[in-house]
Amino acid sequence: MKILKHSLFKALPKKIKYFFSIKHKNTKAFREITESIFKSANYNDYKKGKNLIEYLLLKYFHELPPKFISTIKSTLLNLYYGNFSCHDFDFFQNTIVYEFSEINYKNITFHNLSNLQYLFLRFGLFQTYYLFRRIAIEKAINEVIIEASNENILNAFMAMIEANKKQQTLEFLSNMRNIIDSRLYNEMQLHCMLCFDSDNKTSDFINSYSNRTNIDKDYFDLIHGKSIAIVGPAQIEGKNGKEIDSFDIVVRLGYKGNNFDFENFGQKTDISYYSIANYKMYLLYGGTKFLDNLKFSNFKNSNYLKIKELVNYNKCRMFKKNRFFLFGSPTMMQHATYDILHFGPSKIKLFNINFYLSTITHSASYKATSEERSKYDKNRGYKYYNIWKNQIYDTGGFAHHDLISQVNFIRNLWKNNIVNVDNTCENILRMRNFDYLKEMENIYIKPFCKSPIGQIL
Repeated sequence: MKILKHSLFKALPKKIKYFFSIKHKNTKAFREITESIFKSANYNDYKKGKNLIEYLLLKYFHELPPKFISTIKSTLLNLYYGNFSCHDFDFFQNTIVYEFSEINYKNITFHNLSNLQYLFLRFGLFQTYYLFRRIAIEKAINEVIIEASNENILNAFMAMIEANKKQQTLEFLSNMRNIIDSRLYNEMQLHCMLCFDSDNKTSDFINSYSNRTNIDKDYFDLIHGKSIAIVGPAQIEGKNGKEIDSFDIVVRLGYKGNNFDFENFGQKTDISYYSIANYKMYLLYGGTKFLDNLKFSNFKNSNYLKIKELVNYNKCRMFKKNRFFLFGSPTMMQHATYDILHFGPSKIKLFNINFYLSTITHSASYKATSEERSKYDKNRGYKYYNIWKNQIYDTGGFAHHDLISQVNFIRNLWKNNIVNVDNTCENILRMRNFDYLKEMENIYIKPFCKSPIGQIL
């Protein structure tokens, strides 16, 4: 791959400091329209859904050939309103892939390819998503050669990591040393260390967390040198409870005073990490007394300040977020692991994480009550809607977080001996990403196809 020479970066007017708002600005409107399509499907409003699909395709993908746009439109409409078989479903995906192979897609931007892969994953087209995701990665790397803008530079960096191009990523990052703000550059270096086999030690993470607050220093005292078990919400048959409770510190995600199944989850809880959804469902609408049971509570953003009068404020902090995902955003398991690495634990092991490869995605102890969910949905600007009636899980989370990004991040940590994982997780990490997605399709899509012959619109 062609590596940019340092001279190409000299035209940039100032150092790159912040770019993460760019990604959200470019994708938010697209995703809101996508969710409106799902909403219309849930209310069986064919006309509105059809109009929204046409609007979405024309607004964001107008440079694509009309025939290909028509194929996507027909596929999406059939997924919502048709009565189709598994054979039909495979035919939809194969047709999209074949027609796209006939297109000269050099003029399609990375952002539009990224939106396409998001759209296909959101509609449950797992194998099609896989292909377009790979093409989008290639495009992000090539775009920076054509135009070395701030946004393209940072997208290319993340794309090279996704493509597992170690040497090229390190050379590319070296070329950017004088272009990027030193704080951001250090974060990028550390991310490379996590993703690639490196001679550097994870102790570098401890030194990277500059300007620690007093609360961070207290958290460091709690974590440093300790063995850490990070426990996910997946209902697996690993019987990990005894081993989980043997760790010095047990970290859970979205803890709300749960009575866990000891055999699989253990009973010990010292720390919890909370997403925005957890915060709104559990803390705003369900009460906060359970936080007093914790040695520390970690929140995604400053909303936790609203509850400081209800809990011991000295035990609450904002965690350090992993911002280097080219697609989607990390789930809480990825966030918690990344944050804890900055505090020098002696070891980390991840439990009860199966990347949704199960018909039961969450243990009952981790699910929101119907009252918490009702209040949360009522106060959201919009919510995710299922593609299939009676579907066992909402595919919106898969697209929002990007499935492969979640697996790749944990796989890199595991391969580089930065974390250990339980047997269930290890078996998944050993799978090829394409095989993983085929299994996801078998769980979340194929059972809902009609058999043997469908009715195509």
